[in-house]
Amino acid sequence: MSFAVLDPSFFAQNPFDPAFAKKWERIGKWHEHFFPIYEWDGMVYVAFSGDQPGKVKKVIPVVFVQCDAETLARAFRGEKSESPSQPAALQAAPDGLELFSSPEPVEEKTEVSVSTQMASEMPDGLSLQTQPSIFAELEAPPAPKSTARIERTATSPSMTLSSHDIEDIFQKMTFHFSKAMLLRVDGDQALPVKWSGTFVVPKNPTPVTFETPSPFRIAFKTQKPFHGKVHASPVGDMFFNEWNAGSVPDHLTIVPILQEERLIGFLLGMGNHESSTRLALAATEKLARTASTLLAA
Repeated sequence: MSFAVLDPSFFAQNPFDPAFAKKWERIGKWHEHFFPIYEWDGMVYVAFSGDQPGKVKKVIPVVFVQCDAETLARAFRGEKSESPSQPAALQAAPDGLELFSSPEPVEEKTEVSVSTQMASEMPDGLSLQTQPSIFAELEAPPAPKSTARIERTATSPSMTLSSHDIEDIFQKMTFHFSKAMLLRVDGDQALPVKWSGTFVVPKNPTPVTFETPSPFRIAFKTQKPFHGKVHASPVGDMFFNEWNAGSVPDHLTIVPILQEERLIGFLLGMGNHESSTRLALAATEKLARTASTLLAA
């Protein structure tokens, strides 16, 4: 397999962040020649030196990028890297994003188009020399032993998932959120049906209504995800009073679960400011699609 090549100038404006590596330590064993460098467009970029990258757990989308060993080691130690000269870009992309053809001999160089929107979200200096296959194939790890306790209330036939299925979904959500929940939509209200053991569980949960403004109403009306900071609302305040001991989370994600364009439920995640990433949203959307597929089976 061939990999993209990282422009060493990336580290001039994006120094290695040990806290970022620690955030993803559960998916790989990082060292000075193999570590995560950036999170963008629902993927984590992992730099490595040598012919092949190390192993990572198949939990999130990962893109492996090659870089010379000295540059990586210096970046890992927090030293400034002396960037070698780079070939001229085939096409000047917006906001400093430049893509190069393969550095290896090829018969004809081809340009790679990048949308303005995507480029504007990339950091200056993250220049990739693309080779045929940029997306890494991830090795599946052994099935983890989950420590999450799965609670449940009465479920309807339209929202029946096995304990194994929901445990797997919640386990993957723990990479981004401290708490996860599955809610069933019934008419103009939603009711929690399964949740991770980190919740404070009320004896008689109050249905979540969509009559007044709230993050739940936004997801219900638009059938699009809510992914952001929580603002005060009667419905939201009541939900957090019952399920989170009155504590309003820094971040809330609510992703609709659809079957044939019909809204049947929500997948919800709560966390701190680190949960506000595009990657967390993309992962939850994927898991919501998984839930929809399993429910339709």
